Parts: sequence; C-alpha cells; structure tokens
Amino acid sequence: MPDIAHPETGIEKFAAEIPALKTQFDIFRLMRRITEGFGARGFLVLNLPDAASSNLSANSVITSWPAELLASYDAEGMLKDSPVIRRLRSSTVPFRYDVEEINADRADGKELVARNLFIRHGLTRGAYFPVHEFSGTRGAISFSGDRAPFADAEMRDLAYLSTLIYDHMAAIRTTDE
Repeated sequence: MPDIAHPETGIEKFAAEIPALKTQFDIFRLMRRITEGFGARGFLVLNLPDAASSNLSANSVITSWPAELLASYDAEGMLKDSPVIRRLRSSTVPFRYDVEEINADRADGKELVARNLFIRHGLTRGAYFPVHEFSGTRGAISFSGDRAPFADAEMRDLAYLSTLIYDHMAAIRTTDE
C-alpha cells in the first residue's frame, strides 16, 4: 500500500497527477503504477454493460488483464450471468471479492469455468469500485491479483482514486469529441 503519511509516495501523489493526464494511455500508465503500488496484478476500467450486452471486452475502456482472459470470458458467454455485473447494477457500494465465493451462485452453471479462468491468470481476489461520470454513465474500476483482501483504508483510497480517474477519463473523451 502506498505510504499515505508521505504525499510524495502516497495516494495524494497519484491524485495530484490525474488532472495533467491528456490521453487514455497516460491513464493506463498511472493505473499500472496504482495497481503495483497496492500490490495488485491487474486492473479493469469498464462502462457498466447494459442487459443486452454479451461481451466484457466491448465494455472495457482500459485494462491490464491478459487478452486471453478477456477472449475466453467472452467466448464462454460469461457476462450475461456475471455475479459481479449483477452486483454493480444493484449497488453503488465498493466491494471486495474472491473468485471462489463470488462465482458460487452463477445462474449459468459456469462456476468452475469462471473460477479456473481467473485462477489461471492470477486474478483470484480484488475489489470493484462503482463510479459514474457527469453524463450519468455508470462504470466500475477493479483492482485484482492474488494478494490478501484489501484493508478498509485501501478500499477508501482506491475508491477515491477510482472516482477521480473515471471522471477524468470522461473529461478526456469530451475534449476529444
């Protein structure tokens, strides 16, 4: 976890960098540093898929997840009955997850497929942070890996950074249009 007592290495440093970011690639590089700083392995920034959506990759804005993971997830059609997406649609509260527990109640019967896919890529635990932009578009940012569950202070810090990042991404998109 970044040292929040020292702003030059803590979340304040990350937060201070966000307004100067000009492109999604700039945000990607910062997200990698945040991910590593919190001991995670991967991140995902997504727009919340609508009910008709069938591909996670089509709703991913930026991610460090392996392309093979996204392709397999989409090929197996796991978005439709995703317990993560179900939870994001019904709540705006950040949450921790473990792939074994969260996939236990999949309605599509793909508990083992989902579990094994994420285990194979070392993304067994993490957290999702529901976010939205000024236009009302909802999304989420996830940090995951094989580390211990995020502590409450880490959840607070990552929620704050996720809100700033998603909002800034919307501002970048608006500027590009």
